[in-house]
Amino acid sequence: MLKYRKRPVVIEAVRWTGDNAGEVQLFCETAIFRAHGELTIPTLEGEHVAQRGDFIIRGVKGEFYPCKPDIFSMTYEPVVEGADEQRPTMAGLRKVRERIQENDNEIALFVERVATYEANSLGFSSLSDSDNPETHRIFARRVLTMITQVVH
Repeated sequence: MLKYRKRPVVIEAVRWTGDNAGEVQLFCETAIFRAHGELTIPTLEGEHVAQRGDFIIRGVKGEFYPCKPDIFSMTYEPVVEGADEQRPTMAGLRKVRERIQENDNEIALFVERVATYEANSLGFSSLSDSDNPETHRIFARRVLTMITQVVH
């Protein structure tokens, strides 16, 4: 069995609260409002029902579909304008690796300090206090971003 990773794409979404019919209608003109807070979304695979709390997503081809909040939070994160320029690049990470090889102790000490600071900012005394993969992912991205900025 082969494994696949989802490509990083930016999508637009609106959360259906039951009180934001106007916002949802502007976002997804094909939405059909039903009784009891249900919403029907015509998708490429047929009609899907969205409940209050579900996200309505515009996909990469302009199609719409509902997504449960737990799946949405595991799959997507908010986009911060301009953040892509701060995201570590492979070239930047190669430079970090070269610097680490050149000056092991200085970089190792810096990484340790950054790691402690970032763990504290996430509410932990150290990263090992959390076994949540999402916390580890956020932590790793923050540390790599900071290290890459210092190296450049």
